[in-house]
Amino acid sequence: MSRPGIFTTMLLMALSCATAQAATDMPRQAVSTATMLNLRSGPSPSHSITGTLALHQEVTIMDTLQSDAGYTWYRVQTENQQGFAFGRYLHLLPQEPRQPVAGKVQSYQLNVRSMPSAQGSVVRVLEQGELVTVEREVPNGLHAPWYEIRLAQEQRGFVYSAHITLQGTSTSGPMTATVAEPPLAKNPAQAPETTAVTASPAKFMAPRERMEHLNKADLFYRQGRLYESLLLYKHVVQHSHPSRSLLINIVYLQGQLGRDGHAHAFIDQHPEHKALLAYSYAIGFLEGQRPLHELTSSLQQYLPSDHNGMLTFLLGSIREQQGEYAAAQRHYFQAMERDPSSAHFRYAAARMGELNGQTAQARQLYQSVVRSANQQLAQYARTRLQQLEPPGVW
Repeated sequence: MSRPGIFTTMLLMALSCATAQAATDMPRQAVSTATMLNLRSGPSPSHSITGTLALHQEVTIMDTLQSDAGYTWYRVQTENQQGFAFGRYLHLLPQEPRQPVAGKVQSYQLNVRSMPSAQGSVVRVLEQGELVTVEREVPNGLHAPWYEIRLAQEQRGFVYSAHITLQGTSTSGPMTATVAEPPLAKNPAQAPETTAVTASPAKFMAPRERMEHLNKADLFYRQGRLYESLLLYKHVVQHSHPSRSLLINIVYLQGQLGRDGHAHAFIDQHPEHKALLAYSYAIGFLEGQRPLHELTSSLQQYLPSDHNGMLTFLLGSIREQQGEYAAAQRHYFQAMERDPSSAHFRYAAARMGELNGQTAQARQLYQSVVRSANQQLAQYARTRLQQLEPPGVW
């Protein structure tokens, strides 16, 4: 059986149990938007894991179920497995096919990949201004989607939608046409992040002007225009006293867009928030679905500033996802040293001890989680202790 994904597992552990209230919808198709989504034997995180869904894997939804806390679960079926999946990580496909839409390349050069991921091989490079036919959207978690496009001789591939402006009109679904914007800076992956705002405000913006810029940046982000959103956020920083949340938005987008050098320079400019910004950059990096080994090496430099352990814990999660259990366990223990009160850190360290065969140590850590104030984690720790105790004790 495949091991559950760490990020999906930790999220599900925080949710309330679901009460099955089956809907009467006809079966429809959906795709997984998580890197590894657990399938369970029932509609709650307390049920056993029966399998996993890969990123972008298509499933058939048989039933919709609602928890008492308002969370949605789906009973799904694939060619060779079935079970219950958390609804947040399933994207429902339209029941009627979308019409193809013309799209125009906005970046200087845009890679066409063999799969909807930055890890797909490059099958062709498109030039700025080149027109393509967008066949459909492929969901990408909480980010802008990928587009499947049709090229000459019926060749197909996938491009990241943030670098495509739709030109035509779509008859259904969210692929709506937009007014063509001026092209982004040539080769945005390398170009300096100077602002594209034409109006030149005073050295410090008035509060109303600042709010207008932030609202526009937020709108660009929701539209998937990540690079333009980043430019506006940076413009606000340059002309006002930046809030911590604004700094977080900038490094998060830099991580998602692959602007690693800019992100590290920006983090160094704000040493009072170094660990927090590094954590936000890492989250953006992960959601951009880029190779994990590139992230782990760059995060090491920020660990001395990680006083609350969150960045160390994240690095442990990445090591665990890579199957490096011993390294993951070391990071979890380091996170515990930074914040001994965190039940999440202790629970993660206990899981790694269990996987590494250190049963006595795992049992001791689970017992400490049972005594914590986090009742949800305490319940999971009790369940694990029952599995670890010799027969006849419980």
